[in-house]
Amino acid sequence: MKVLSAPTFTDKAKILDQVARGKVAALLSQFESSTKEQLLARATSLGISASAGQVYVADAGSARVFFSFGRDSEGEYIVLLDLLERHPQRSPSSGFPARRDPRVDGRLNPNVNGSINPYINGSLNPLINGSLNPFINGTLNPFINGSLNPLINGRINPLINGSLNPNVNGTLNPRINGTINPFLNHAYRGPFVYDLGLNEAGFFVRVNDDFMLLFDPEVSWIGFGVRNSVGGFTLFSSANEWIGYLVPDKQSGFLRFDNQNQWVGIVV
Repeated sequence: MKVLSAPTFTDKAKILDQVARGKVAALLSQFESSTKEQLLARATSLGISASAGQVYVADAGSARVFFSFGRDSEGEYIVLLDLLERHPQRSPSSGFPARRDPRVDGRLNPNVNGSINPYINGSLNPLINGSLNPFINGTLNPFINGSLNPLINGRINPLINGSLNPNVNGTLNPRINGTINPFLNHAYRGPFVYDLGLNEAGFFVRVNDDFMLLFDPEVSWIGFGVRNSVGGFTLFSSANEWIGYLVPDKQSGFLRFDNQNQWVGIVV
């Protein structure tokens, strides 16, 4: 069967180590030499399980491969959607506190806890659940809902409202206020940002219930989030560019998507 790859899958496959890449290659070889019916008949032996929205997941050593089936004039094909690698032996860094680290706490890890994985739990996937999709639900789209757009609503624009700007309001700047700097205050509770490889990607400073500031691992201010109608946050860069959004994961954290509905990380 023909096998196609989404860019997300291709990019992640390139950075796998040799062992993991070999396991994935072996799985893809099985895909290429089988029909859909044959694969599903051997689902248990191949570690394939059904997910939401006609998405399937297959185990390939330390990696999980997400894929779906399709058909065109040439016959059936498989689309490789995404790839997530488990890192069970990876030690937490000395930066963020381990009690909020998905590499240590499986409840926070979407590779372990399927209920917070949008490829398994379709209710958290904006491509399946339109109420979470800003291109379907206009109340979540800052180009439609001006109250979420800092270029229209000056109250949520840190470049206009200095009380929200960490370069103006030092109490919101972790380089000035050590109590909100997780590298100085190890009791700081976040929220913390991780990419899909479970690497530290930054942290948020809560200004209030409706507004958060985003900092990178170098403690540089890079963006902010504005509470939206589904209990998540619409994300902007520090230059007021819309960069994505956070979807509540129903266990006090969030799934992070970019502004093209691609899942890019988690927030815990």
